[in-house]
Amino acid sequence: ISQWTSPFYADDTWHRQNVSLDNYLTSSQFKFRIIAKSNLDQEYNQIDNVRLHVRFDNTDDPPSNTVVPNAVDDFAYTLDTDGVTLHFTWSHPYDSGSDITYYRVERSYDGSTWQFHDSYSETTTSFDYKRSAGYVQYFRIFAYNSHGQSASSNILYVTVPDPTPPSVTITSPKNNAALTTSIVDLSGYAHESDGPIGITDLLIKIDNQYSNDAIIFNNPLPYSFVQFQSVLTDLSNGQHTITVYANNPDGYTGYDSIVITVDAPIPGIFDYIYNGFDSLFRWFLTADDDDHWNIRSPTTIVPNSLPGNVVAGAKNCDNVCTMIPVDSVNLTNMISPKMSFYRYVSTSADTSTSTKPAEGLVVSTSIDNGNNWQVLDRFTADENEDDGLWHYEEYD
Repeated sequence: ISQWTSPFYADDTWHRQNVSLDNYLTSSQFKFRIIAKSNLDQEYNQIDNVRLHVRFDNTDDPPSNTVVPNAVDDFAYTLDTDGVTLHFTWSHPYDSGSDITYYRVERSYDGSTWQFHDSYSETTTSFDYKRSAGYVQYFRIFAYNSHGQSASSNILYVTVPDPTPPSVTITSPKNNAALTTSIVDLSGYAHESDGPIGITDLLIKIDNQYSNDAIIFNNPLPYSFVQFQSVLTDLSNGQHTITVYANNPDGYTGYDSIVITVDAPIPGIFDYIYNGFDSLFRWFLTADDDDHWNIRSPTTIVPNSLPGNVVAGAKNCDNVCTMIPVDSVNLTNMISPKMSFYRYVSTSADTSTSTKPAEGLVVSTSIDNGNNWQVLDRFTADENEDDGLWHYEEYD
């Protein structure tokens, strides 16, 4: 019923065409088809970049048009090859029958509080904006006609990538520190100049493995400046490389590394001399007669015996039989030191008399190389410990 032969070039401009339907409305219901053709006379039933708005008016009583433009729905930006120039583009929205007069662009740091950026003429569909690396802002655009402002366009989150990685500094422990504990307090800070977003995550690697120990921050991530703390646990003796990595939103990673040496006592056990494999020659044995001491392999009645353990037995002591390790033990080099042993007192042990102490075992300790002794515990017939059974004892 109508054909427009004037070519419509790709000018992002709405072209208005009017068609009178008076001679074709023979029914109360009707359908129309609109076809776009190229200059090669090819029909395109699906063309992404062709948009059509159709309105039917009663020309006998034309309605008054008080409608604002449609919102821009294809607001977009790209980053130029120079790495700092932002190129914004959009298409003219449907003007609702009243020509667009201008565009207003706004920007925001947080996406909620907006400020005026610039205004552009009704024929403009792009602008450039040059910013430095690390720039982060939100942008939106409005269209205006004689009846007012359109709704907001889609909101753009705009960034200018910062190729500079975050800086990381480990403040404690110091590089090449020698530590006497397997539990290490790690602390430091990380800084990122990439706008208000900053550091997105922070990781700790011990040697070639990431740490599972928790990291505490003074500011929630993401943030541009963070101080961090972590307690590294169960570090084995020897040299370790500790590395802290910080990542920014642009995918760049900064790090700092230190080397520490751990020389900590093994918690709760003696060194190799006191692992329960000591022979007779590692002890001072004193008695009226050395035959009163008997060093032998444990029988099956000794509970939880380890291979190589020995039993020291004393009998028929006229006064006292003592058993003292040759080497003293420096408890200050141990974490939570414990002494443990199994002991046995025969049922034939005698109670004390006016001339003789009770028979049994007495555990003592000395801090002055054996010159003076302090009793820790007694397991004698006087304490009814002469039950002929093995008992486990442990001292902190």
